[in-house]
Amino acid sequence: MVAIQWKNVSDCCLKVFVCAIILASSNAFADEPTSSGKVQLRWKFGNGQTFYYAQRDEYAARETVDGAVHETTNRRTTLYSWEVILEGEASAIGVSFERVKRESITPERTITTDTYMPLGANDLDPEEKFFQDEVFRFVQSHFLFYATPDGGTVLPEEVPGIEIEPWMRVPEAISDPRTFTPGDTVGLPKNAVSIGDSWTVPLYDGKGTSRFQLVGQEIRLGHRCWLIEGQTTYHQMPEFLSQHPDLESIRSGPRISTYCFDSELGRLVQGEEKTPLQMKFRDGRVAETTVRVMRRLMESPLEPVTMKVTRKIAGGQTITLAYRGGSPTNSQCAWADVASAGVGFGATQLPDGKVDVSELAWSIVLTPKVADIQSVRVYDVTFASAVLMLDDNPPKVTDKSMVLLLKKLPISDPLARWFHEDVATERIFRIELNNSRGETKVLHQAILIQTEQIRASTQLAAHDS
Repeated sequence: MVAIQWKNVSDCCLKVFVCAIILASSNAFADEPTSSGKVQLRWKFGNGQTFYYAQRDEYAARETVDGAVHETTNRRTTLYSWEVILEGEASAIGVSFERVKRESITPERTITTDTYMPLGANDLDPEEKFFQDEVFRFVQSHFLFYATPDGGTVLPEEVPGIEIEPWMRVPEAISDPRTFTPGDTVGLPKNAVSIGDSWTVPLYDGKGTSRFQLVGQEIRLGHRCWLIEGQTTYHQMPEFLSQHPDLESIRSGPRISTYCFDSELGRLVQGEEKTPLQMKFRDGRVAETTVRVMRRLMESPLEPVTMKVTRKIAGGQTITLAYRGGSPTNSQCAWADVASAGVGFGATQLPDGKVDVSELAWSIVLTPKVADIQSVRVYDVTFASAVLMLDDNPPKVTDKSMVLLLKKLPISDPLARWFHEDVATERIFRIELNNSRGETKVLHQAILIQTEQIRASTQLAAHDS
């Protein structure tokens, strides 16, 4: 995966935004001393800190048409991180995604797509491909937000009069960016509070109000937390009804929420929200949706987990592959191990200083365990028909490594169309090793690349000076 290096972004640019946010925000404030029996609830962001969260969003929908009920459930589970790039009264924080899993449940079928356990290209039907593309677009995304100690959150696009860099923008794949920021959780009080105290926080868009109450203390996930209960009331939306003449009425909320906040650490430890939504249509249909959001602080990134996936490959065969932490593991056999596998690009430097990316090739590096490997054949067996990619006789060995460069293709070649169209690309290669006695050993190696992200990076490189 091509990950953004948040530490390399411009401090000067970020500080301009921080100043603009502080001037525009009514929620910015200095720390206040805590009086006896009271607690000051504040988010605490320090330069270089990284927070890790697991979050599950669930949308349970029920539609009634002429007395018949149709129910569907959509769940999205995300593992993501916040990296504090610039600490301040409004801290600049980068959001990156590690894993995205989506479940679509209807009476007809259940579809599960997971960036840690992708479905095989040979197995995907159009609906599965749509959902798999969705989770991979999500996991390849990143964006920036600014947060004040009370949890007030501003996206760069929302700061008036400031020109923002392209990397600051929220990608189109993230339709609900605020749900991954403090601004969509508990609004903290300006002053210190005691158990039983309540406070009110307006929604960022002015379309509702949240009322919170400090109700007690409890140990959650190993943290001594303050328990906060909340209720959010949303204003009616006459403009929405006017834009949708088929709707008779719409009612949203109230959102009922519970949060566990560690005041010493300055972080949300756990949160749960439930919001009902009802829409009545003029033709008699009634659509009801219940939205549940659950968040949990993780102490560190999850340890990589090995998962088994099955693949249908060329010749009607089925094989089992292992994925670890969202990437295929390297295959091994008695004669050789796969040391690395991926895709490489050929590029030339142009007179104007730009880089022209012209070709690509899959590559596999083997570490031989025996000397008697006389020839190597590699086939792409991803789809129904195997395609010969390499016939190396004798194979080339350099520094005890065997480098297999598979069929270079011009970027413009129709066979390279996947590079221009895929969101993520998996290929499965059959590696046949032959010795002087006519014996053969076989390895199956999968390669997974985040194609859309690499494509975007390549395009940028090809047009930058």
